[in-house]
Amino acid sequence: SKVQIFKNYSKQYCSNCSKCTLSSPEQDSFRVNCSECTLSSPEQDSFRVLVQYLGQEVVRQQVSGSDVRILYLPTLHCPPSSIPQGTTFPRVSLPEPLPSLGQGEELQALHTLLPFMEKGVVLTATKTGVYGKRFCQGRVFWTGPHSQRGLHKMERNTEPVLLFSKDTFKQQMELFCAQGGERPQCSFTLCFGEELTESDDSSKKLIIVQIELPWAEQQVENFESIMRSINLFQTLADQSPTTEFTLHLEPVPSEA
Repeated sequence: SKVQIFKNYSKQYCSNCSKCTLSSPEQDSFRVNCSECTLSSPEQDSFRVLVQYLGQEVVRQQVSGSDVRILYLPTLHCPPSSIPQGTTFPRVSLPEPLPSLGQGEELQALHTLLPFMEKGVVLTATKTGVYGKRFCQGRVFWTGPHSQRGLHKMERNTEPVLLFSKDTFKQQMELFCAQGGERPQCSFTLCFGEELTESDDSSKKLIIVQIELPWAEQQVENFESIMRSINLFQTLADQSPTTEFTLHLEPVPSEA
């Protein structure tokens, strides 16, 4: 546990736990149960994949597991020789453009680009981070919170590239928990067929794939939940005649 002083009273709480609940409050006394560690490693990797065509969302799909392949599959039946290798991976397919996208040169460019995205991109989560490997003919560019600013291209026939560092995210979370400030980012972006930098308007791109990491989002939300509780406790302490109270932490037995 950790003791932190606010004004004229002290609070005792665990800075790494979340899902706290109050039980049987007495005057100037509050009991807190903590059941989960905010900075623990994710029990299971997962991805939330959001695909946009010309700024319009066309796919939103969540995938549990450490691997996912994002690719285009033609509507016509594929002969066995053209089926991408590694089809045991969970797949997110790029759909055919909808009529709502309208007509024009951009839509034609989108139709032209999609066949080059067969075989796609494979994302793999490891203990160190999330890596991407390009198998498609179409160019793939990316931006992420743990890379230097500028242009990043995913090459073919090379080692997988690190798109999201778990070590860096953990360091950012520790700083966020200790000092507050900027909320750690929990996503990265792929752009198919066109260059992409941090300053570009992604809504103008033909195909944007936003990859959100639910396990990372949960850790950030857990800590923010703790801080909301602490702010409530501070308000309650301000209302106490002694302007002081202590939070007692008790472990919650794990469910059978």
